[in-house]
Amino acid sequence: MHDVFPRLTLGQSDPHQTLVKAVLDDFPIDVHTHSVSDEALFSCIQDVLTVKYISLLPADIGRTIQDDFFKSVVDRSAGKQSLNKAYIDSLMAYSEDQTPETYIHALLKLCLPHLATMQETSLFYQVNKDSPDKAERLSMMTQFYLGVLNIHCRAKGKSRKNFGQILDNNAELSQALVDTVSSALTQGHDVEHAIITFVNAHKKATEFNLSDDLSPADKEAIQAKFEIT
Repeated sequence: MHDVFPRLTLGQSDPHQTLVKAVLDDFPIDVHTHSVSDEALFSCIQDVLTVKYISLLPADIGRTIQDDFFKSVVDRSAGKQSLNKAYIDSLMAYSEDQTPETYIHALLKLCLPHLATMQETSLFYQVNKDSPDKAERLSMMTQFYLGVLNIHCRAKGKSRKNFGQILDNNAELSQALVDTVSSALTQGHDVEHAIITFVNAHKKATEFNLSDDLSPADKEAIQAKFEIT
């Protein structure tokens, strides 16, 4: 995985980064690197962010989003709090004016903290494709998903094998799994589904020794555990 994953081009973008890019693309290039020094530009960023966010939603849901969605937040102690540049600077402890991208990230963190999990896509694509630790994170997620899947199989009596040990001792099988995950990531497919399909295809006794195929219900149970752990 550490040899292959660094060279991968992900077939889907992180929904968080996609939204940030969509907002920045609405402004001239020179604005991207300049500091946001006044409330007027900050308010404009909020307006564009709202429009771009709504555009990503199904029409029936988008119509329910208010124009001030990114202009206020509910504070547990103070109630509804208006979001302006001064408030963000104070809350985030910004010592000087920040770039538009920094403020967009701050607004998303405050108003839409669960953006990534709201998207109907594989969790693997939450990894920033430009992140220097992309390969490490993808590798850890692959291993962790397999661990959750293995625990599920043991709990349901589908297999008593240690899948990690099997893969460590079978270079051909291990490489086939890496190829499967890499192909899914490159094509933008559901990585979790690809792993499930791979395990089902190698269920014989000399490999994962599954008593029967993992079903859609099994995948749903595994996915739920994977997402909350």
